[in-house]
Amino acid sequence: MLRTLLLLTLAATLAGCAALVRNTPQEDAQLVRSLVQANLDEIAAGRLAATKAQSRAVRQYGERMAREHRQLQAEASELRSAEGVPLPASHDFAEMRKLDRLSGAEFDRAYIELTVKRHADTLRLLERAASRAADPALRTHAERAIPTLRKHLESARRL
Repeated sequence: MLRTLLLLTLAATLAGCAALVRNTPQEDAQLVRSLVQANLDEIAAGRLAATKAQSRAVRQYGERMAREHRQLQAEASELRSAEGVPLPASHDFAEMRKLDRLSGAEFDRAYIELTVKRHADTLRLLERAASRAADPALRTHAERAIPTLRKHLESARRL
């Protein structure tokens, strides 16, 4: 019984210590760059879906993604601009070219599949930032953005 209690205490202590591990400033900067890039990609893809999707629901979802990711983008960009960390300035052109070549239901399907994948990836980045970022502003941004990204992911999966 005492041995089990000691093992449980040790496990809890180690888990608590792991939560205290923080990123380096360089890791925080890379997280911000990745988040900014993800937002730029979602804005571009959302705009494309708003004009090209066959399904009205997919068009509306694209409009929403462009609008809401512009707001997330503004917040993420502010995190590092004061420190002079270079941030991405444009979306992933290769992904947009692939999407732009598609039409109709094929476009809708590819856009939603891409959106689900990217939102899942971005959600993992935000969760890491929320738990490990050294910069309190980055942790706060991530904590505020996580519910929005979860809703986006949920909506995309329903589509």
